[in-house]
Amino acid sequence: MVWSKYEGTATTTSLSDGTATLTNGTEIGAGTRQGRMSYLLSATGGATTYTLTLGANKTTLRLIVMEFSPTAGKTWSFDIEGTGTGNGTAIATNSITTTGTDEIVVGAVGERSSAGAKSSPQIAGIAAAGSKFEPASWGSWQWYRILTATMNGTASITNSVSEQWYASVMGFTAAAAGGEPGPLTGFQTHRTILTGVCDDILAGIDG
Repeated sequence: MVWSKYEGTATTTSLSDGTATLTNGTEIGAGTRQGRMSYLLSATGGATTYTLTLGANKTTLRLIVMEFSPTAGKTWSFDIEGTGTGNGTAIATNSITTTGTDEIVVGAVGERSSAGAKSSPQIAGIAAAGSKFEPASWGSWQWYRILTATMNGTASITNSVSEQWYASVMGFTAAAAGGEPGPLTGFQTHRTILTGVCDDILAGIDG
């Protein structure tokens, strides 16, 4: 799962891990800042270089990468996407309704001026299980929750200053319901979120 952000008017984007091209979500933006979530349902773990190709020259490129793996014998499928744009301190996508009971829901946000400090990342009103925040100059944050039941709600976060923002949320369900999707694995910076349930690896790329 990759959140990409750039400055400039809307353009086409293509994101690759060197082996496969990621599926793009909806491009969203505020003024001259744009962003979108992209994903692979199956990827090779370990150190990976992600390459973002844009249809026109842009500045201030940002990527945040999260990698998840389901329990053995299960595979991911795309469930649902939502987006939102606005102006203020309360950031939230539109509401989504998931369909799976083995589900990862990931939210992401970018903003116009990147001046504010972010806090309280949530999925459906409940604190995220993990998140990756880049310094204020990046103006990007990505977070997630692991679900064992369906949900209806938004991906939300609070900004310390009022500014234009754009946000996205995606849900992915395991092929077979009934068990927790975990552990989570990936690359670069590691920290344990819930011992024995999920470990996450979160990486930020400044370009």
